[in-house]
Amino acid sequence: MVSLAAYLQWLGEWHWRPNWSFLTPALRSEMLRFIGFGALGGFALQMASKIDIFMVGSLGTLKSAGVYAITAYMATAIDIPTKSLYAASASSVAKYLADDNRPEMERLYQKVSINLLVAGLLLFGAIWLSADSLFAIVPNGAAVSTGKYVLLFIGLSRIVEMGTGLNNYMVYYSKYYLWSLMSLGILGIANVMFNIWLIPRYGMNGAAISTLLSVTCYNA
Repeated sequence: MVSLAAYLQWLGEWHWRPNWSFLTPALRSEMLRFIGFGALGGFALQMASKIDIFMVGSLGTLKSAGVYAITAYMATAIDIPTKSLYAASASSVAKYLADDNRPEMERLYQKVSINLLVAGLLLFGAIWLSADSLFAIVPNGAAVSTGKYVLLFIGLSRIVEMGTGLNNYMVYYSKYYLWSLMSLGILGIANVMFNIWLIPRYGMNGAAISTLLSVTCYNA
């Protein structure tokens, strides 16, 4: 840090006072709107992704909600490659969209989608094939194993999400970012409606099927 500060001072670029002249009223308004809708989108995403656990407990039993939460969390291991690839690709997505470079955007989308899909299928296959062994080593494994098909359907929903790649980032960083918030709201409503329909019929497995259906519709 000290060497970097000294280098900036040597270049004559060490400034104590920020220059806010670039922040015009129009740009400030656009930034505030983007931040506001981004915060609402994040809240909607959390609601859409967590509402199933609440509804399993409300429409089923607290025990089934606990089993659902554990097995659904086990399925999130499939997402491990997603975060790193998304983080590495986000700046490229923003740049290609700003430059309207569709060939490079399409190439990046295909590359990320294929890599994530292959990685997701391999991880899902490994987790599903070893599911019984995993249940055998966790506390109260006999009870947790009743959520085996929750693991299956939540895992499949992760595969769908990974196979569609950067579609969410492409919308979020484009001028159509408001559609991202609207689609998240639709996802949440669809998840609730599917849960109301399926949980009374299939219990916690119904909630997992609901997640798979709503994620598939969202990414279609």
